[in-house]
Amino acid sequence: MRERITELISKYLLSKESNDELLQLNEWRNESDQNAKILTELDSLWQNSADMVDYHEFDTDQAWNTFEQKIQPEQKTRLLPLRYIGIAASFLLLAMLGYQGYKDAFNTNKATKLFTLNTEAQVISNTLQDNSLVWLNENSTLKQKSSFDQTRTVTLDGQAYFEIQRDPSRTFEVHTESAIVRVLGTAFDLKAYGDDFDLHVTHGFVEVETPKRTYEVSKNHRLTKVNGDYAITDIFDDSPLQWRNSGLIFKNATLTNVIAALESHFSIQIENPKALGLNKCSINTTFEHESIDEIFEELHLISQLKVEKSTDKIYTIQSINCD
Repeated sequence: MRERITELISKYLLSKESNDELLQLNEWRNESDQNAKILTELDSLWQNSADMVDYHEFDTDQAWNTFEQKIQPEQKTRLLPLRYIGIAASFLLLAMLGYQGYKDAFNTNKATKLFTLNTEAQVISNTLQDNSLVWLNENSTLKQKSSFDQTRTVTLDGQAYFEIQRDPSRTFEVHTESAIVRVLGTAFDLKAYGDDFDLHVTHGFVEVETPKRTYEVSKNHRLTKVNGDYAITDIFDDSPLQWRNSGLIFKNATLTNVIAALESHFSIQIENPKALGLNKCSINTTFEHESIDEIFEELHLISQLKVEKSTDKIYTIQSINCD
């Protein structure tokens, strides 16, 4: 286990970790305050070493001494506890790593690359540095852009559900291509693929700054960007927020919302060129492991929804009948 943590920390400090490895490291960090302190100290030492010109010139003895003084400033005469050896070794290991990625790691601004979460065909959850929780949907990217010391700042390209740890002294900001979301402590779902913007507030209060004006969005309200303009509406259906669960749950959901959830979940496009009235259909069902084709078959039984597949990612609605 000690060797595995050493490897995970090494990859993390060099920004070479995979999503699974980052989740494993976060689990270890959250096991105890001491683990969190160790990782913070190593990260700080690594950040401060970014002015090194060549890893061959790095003084490993001095690095060990510096680490020991950082961890135990008032116990300098004691040996480093055994439980720290594997962790401290990761810092020394990085000094001796002889692959090309070492110099590349310092060619980026470390202050703006504190973590990056990417998803493809899965949903992942993660605990952030301030103990806030985030669920990241498929085909999404979340990046930490500040040290969280004063302002907690991330950027989002995709969809995420946030449960923000309340801290009146530090706002939490989510930057997207078209707006900035600011909160102190609340929960909300945000979909921001490129210039698209769709915000659902499930708890508390959210402030959204756009180029033209600032919006205040409260619990059970939604702020959506349509044709370049923003509009606030009441949330009458929370089915589109169920993506972070293992399946798709629809309770009295309109077919419009079902289609939107399917597009997000499967990363597809479902076109409605005939502008059929999808809001007339009310859906009550649950999908867990069905394919998109199996879901369309069930929706056909419920609402006579007929869909044709144009390409692997594009479907076209031909007809419906909700009577």
